[in-house]
This record gives sequence, C-alpha cells and structure tokens, in this order.
Amino acid sequence: MSEFPCVIITGADTPTGLMTARALKGLPVTVNGIFQERGAPSIKSMHWDRLVYLPGSPEEQLDALIKKAEAAEFPGRPILLFSQDSHVISAWARLEELDRYFIVPIPPQKEGEIMMDKTRFHQWALENGVDVPRSEIVASLDGLIDLAADLSFPCILKPLVRTSAWDSAHKNKKFFLLNSEKELQEFVRSADPFRLSNRFILQEWVPGGDSEVFFVLFAFDENGVMLAEYAGQKLWQWPPLGGSTAVCRLIEAPQLISHARSIAIRLKMTGLGSIEFKRDPRTGKFLVTEPTVGRNDYQSGVALNYENNPTAALVKTYLGLDGGSGFAKKTKANCVWVDELSAYRYAKSIGPLKASVRLIRALGFIRHFQFLYFDRRDTKPFRAHLKKALSKKHPV
Repeated sequence: MSEFPCVIITGADTPTGLMTARALKGLPVTVNGIFQERGAPSIKSMHWDRLVYLPGSPEEQLDALIKKAEAAEFPGRPILLFSQDSHVISAWARLEELDRYFIVPIPPQKEGEIMMDKTRFHQWALENGVDVPRSEIVASLDGLIDLAADLSFPCILKPLVRTSAWDSAHKNKKFFLLNSEKELQEFVRSADPFRLSNRFILQEWVPGGDSEVFFVLFAFDENGVMLAEYAGQKLWQWPPLGGSTAVCRLIEAPQLISHARSIAIRLKMTGLGSIEFKRDPRTGKFLVTEPTVGRNDYQSGVALNYENNPTAALVKTYLGLDGGSGFAKKTKANCVWVDELSAYRYAKSIGPLKASVRLIRALGFIRHFQFLYFDRRDTKPFRAHLKKALSKKHPV
C-alpha cells in the first residue's frame, strides 16, 4: 500500500474528473479514480494511480466507497473530490457517515443547497443585493405554457439542478434560448423538458455574445479562507450562446474576484467551486447566472498551468502537504483553455477563416494553451477521444 496520502475522485470517466486528476500533477499523493464507463477517454490518463469500477447511482457509489473504507482498502483518511452535482447532493445526505472515513470538503448542506438550487439561489440573491437576471420558476408543463403569455422574449429555460438525465440528453447544453412565445410552444410540443428535470427556471435573456460570459474559480478551506482564485472569460461556447465552454482564457479581474469571494463567503463556501457571470452591455453590471458548488467547473483546466491551481491548493491544505508541484508559474493573461471538439464544431459552423480571425483578435499573443484532452505528456486520453469523435457513432 502506498505511503502517500490518498485522493479519491468520483467521475473519473468524465472530462471534469480528468482535469481534477491532472491538477494534482507532481503532488506526493496517490490518485484514485471512481468510474463506470469502461471506454471513457478520461480513464486512459497516466495520472490515475488506481481506477475503481463502481457502477450504479451516485448513492450506490458512495455506499460502496464507505464499505471499501470500512475494509481498509484506502490508506489513512483520504480526501474525496467530486466531479458531478449528483455526487455532491448525495454526499450531503450521508455526510456524517462519509466524514468518519473521508475528508469531504463541501459546504454545509443548508448553504450549499442554496448555491446548487437555482430557485433558492435566486431568492437569496434578491434578498442579499446580488444582481441576477429576472427569473420565474416552473414545475409543470402547464405552468410553463401559462407563464409564456406574460413573458418578455427572448428568454432561456434551464433546469434548476442539472440531473444525470439532462446531462445524458444535452451533454453540451446548459439551457434553451427561446426567442418568442411561438418558439416556446413549438419547443414544448416537440419535447417535454420535465422528463429530464422536475423544476426549471425561466430567465430573461441578457444580451451579449459568448465573450460577455465571465467566471471565477476558487477553493476555500473549512474556515472560509480562500486558498486560490482565478478569473476567466469565455470566448467561444458550443453551441453558441447557450452551450458549454469551447475556448476561454484567464484574465486579471480583481473586482470580479472580490465580488465572487463576497458571495461565496456569505454562503459559507468550503472546497471547490465557481461563480459564472454575464455582463450586461446595457448597464455594465455583472449578473450571476450559475454558481457551481462542491466540485470543479468544466473549464477549470484553464488554471492547470499554476502550482496553486484551486484543486492542488485545496488538497495541499487538507492533507498538510508542503512544497510545490510540477507546475510552472505563468502570467494569467497568457493562459487559454480549449475543448478541442467543441472548438472545432464552433469554427466549422462559422468558417475556419472567420473563426481564426476572431480568435487572433481576442487572444493576441498567447503562449500557453491547455486542452480538455490533449496533453503532450499524457496522450492516451486525447487519442481515445479522437478515435471516438471520428467514429460513426460520434460524428464531428
């Protein structure tokens, strides 16, 4: 059994799980990945010291982990890091039991659920002077149709909590952009969204393109001390306007970081998380659109060039590790992150030449790139991802 402290990462078969493992490069830890998709590109990484196949729901996976801990399959008291909302929610339900065997850096359930549940966060934001887009909550198809008559369009429809069913059906889509009442009516006739989640938020559309979306990544200890923070800006999303990040960069934005820190501290943030903002070009205000709690965000890999990236900072603090890791220290403005397949699809949709011009204008002279899968020192995930993307089952 290894003499190094143990880190356990759920969702090792997801891109977020892969990024979380890579963030620990160079630290004196053993990295254990929990997975259930045997063919996932992410589990091909050299950064996994051990992979544990645990099929089933998040609740079943956590129960299995507890049994393994009871059988002393993990050395010491491992730190448990999550990659998906469903695992964070399940952990709150059995946190007392998990705490006996693992270090579980997530906020208290009461405050954490405010950040996780868009209904409760929206209400909390209004009561605490935090700018958010105007929103309405709907819990049924009839309620959505009735509300349409009083809406101002365009608006967006997104689940209050991104369920596994939503992620399976809409892997790269955060919400649906609806431009008119007619479009909403056509949408609900073609697909009942309540099959995928039981509550949705209908929210005003804040104008502006992908580059008006900003985010702050952070890590907090159990005393509310911010261990690491990075501000970033999205440049491309796929699909455009309503999808996941395709290209983003780090930026210097101390006021935005301060704003995010203030929100997180008031909600007793612990562990990994982020807050996403949309800048309203009409007012210049940054409106909170989506907090992430208890895990890394999809584009958190943009900070991987840093020794003090949020994941590494958190693990070093909780496990009492000294010294640095194998990361270089680079200027924040020079770091860009790319989801290879989403960036390709975006460029293909507008034309390669136009896409290149846009990117050059936005980035200038960028020297440091991070990719979702590609890493010249860890090539197997990208090769597996490319093979999967080029197959007939997963056309590009």
